[in-house]
Amino acid sequence: MTTLYTYCPIGLLFLHVEMMSGKKMFLVLILFLFGLEGYTQKYRIVSGGTGWKATSKYSIGWNKIWFDDSGWGVPSKSGYAGPAGLNRPPGTDTMWVSPYSDTAYFRWSFELKSNCVKSEWQGINGARLSVDDNYELYVNGTLVGQGLRPRPISVLINPYLRIGKNVIAIKATNNGGPYFLAFGVDISYITGPEIVLDPDKYICEGDSAYFGPKDHYQSYKWSNGQTTRTMMEKKAGKYWLTAKDTALCDWVDTVELFTYSHKDVVIGPNQTICTGERAVFDAGKGYTTYKWSSGDTTDTISVNYSGKFWVSVTDANGCFSSDSAMVETFDNATVSLGEDTILCKGDSMLLVATFPLSVYKWDDGSTDTFRLVTEEGVYSVTITNHCGSVSDNINVDYITTIDVDLGPDDFFCFNQKYELKAEAFGADKYEWSTGDTVWKILVEEPGTYTVRVEDKCGNVAYDEKELTKGLKQHLMVPNSFSPNQDGLNETWKPIIRTIGDYSLKVIDRWGKLVFETTDVNGEWDGTVDGKPALSGNYIYRISLVDCEYQTEVYTGRLTIVR
Repeated sequence: MTTLYTYCPIGLLFLHVEMMSGKKMFLVLILFLFGLEGYTQKYRIVSGGTGWKATSKYSIGWNKIWFDDSGWGVPSKSGYAGPAGLNRPPGTDTMWVSPYSDTAYFRWSFELKSNCVKSEWQGINGARLSVDDNYELYVNGTLVGQGLRPRPISVLINPYLRIGKNVIAIKATNNGGPYFLAFGVDISYITGPEIVLDPDKYICEGDSAYFGPKDHYQSYKWSNGQTTRTMMEKKAGKYWLTAKDTALCDWVDTVELFTYSHKDVVIGPNQTICTGERAVFDAGKGYTTYKWSSGDTTDTISVNYSGKFWVSVTDANGCFSSDSAMVETFDNATVSLGEDTILCKGDSMLLVATFPLSVYKWDDGSTDTFRLVTEEGVYSVTITNHCGSVSDNINVDYITTIDVDLGPDDFFCFNQKYELKAEAFGADKYEWSTGDTVWKILVEEPGTYTVRVEDKCGNVAYDEKELTKGLKQHLMVPNSFSPNQDGLNETWKPIIRTIGDYSLKVIDRWGKLVFETTDVNGEWDGTVDGKPALSGNYIYRISLVDCEYQTEVYTGRLTIVR
């Protein structure tokens, strides 16, 4: 139950104003405004009134703000006024749960926009209640009063009220009946005006909405950080404003912004068409209205002439978007100079490009329909007519000699296959010492392998490669270096070959790691954390994988000499 009271009758106030002069009239006017805007009852919470929830079953957290009491019922009037000679608080009724039980739980939830409030009943400070036999009174989960109170008592609840959701919860017990609980409190704001924000709003995605309080306050702080009286926002969500009045009391109210999801219309890219063709633009289905520059009102249009075409659409929520595209009409020429080719020394090639009613421009500036090729290069032509321009190019290479490279000699690890590749540009034929005739082969044994390659022009080349049986890993590690900036022996690294993971660590005499790398070519410059390392002895540890894929670990001593 919510009732609005004012403590200053308006008619009487104006009578006083007329009888007073100057300064006194101003003071009375201030009192009137304070009474009208400030001391107003916000909630009347009275037993027997609407808003109560009740149950006879205990649940964990039943007296907390967050508790969900949607499954509770509503209390019933008990029809019992209390023991003889004991009265319930004036203006209240008695209530319990039905069917009667020795213990009953009651909750009443409400929202406050400010914690500058007072609570009283019938002119007495605090909440008033009486119960037969025992009670526990909670405000927002805090126990504020308990005991055996069949006679009406007052309980101060102001310190426990908060901005936002509040819950008054009461546990009442009686051993064998009769049963009754009577409760009453008026909760009033003591300053004002009560904050009232604009109502929740719906906007289209990308649009903005403004929110602000109905009245003016001393200061403002929105949940998004804005400190102005009004807030502009375009992102959906719940926002709240904390405003201070002239009494420096905080007032909080919330508002929610909803955005209609709107799909921007897209009709596609610009289009070029030849004479006799049509360009089709599709705005997509799902919009309420369509308006094209052509006058059409359908979701698609088809045009066969040049121009700029646009459409504007609205959806079921009235959200608007538009899009446009260009159409250009012409006939398209075609041209093809063929695939890239390789010619033999002394050969020539005639390139021809023809298309009706067209002009031609080759890469050398000539305008004939043909071009004779006698040397290697990239040749291109552009054909232009009233439909536009098209181009093509061809890469022509000449073979004068041929080279083949199998790479440097290598070692051959046990139980592994080795791939040999005859890298030869323009090769047409391959003859391996193994009898294979493809450009790459796999071998399974150490030995010397040869390949003969020949191109289509008759040029021949040879190469061979020796694969040596792999031995255990050979490692060469210098035992000292002198990083003294004289340009000699400034860095240190092992000389090593590995086919797998590699790790190098250098440790000083105290066991501290001073250098580490996994790069086979990594070098230590004799510094630690950017500063020169001390002269003396260090220990190195090397971990590597040999050609048999076995992990080898080597350690030794290293000396820095300065």
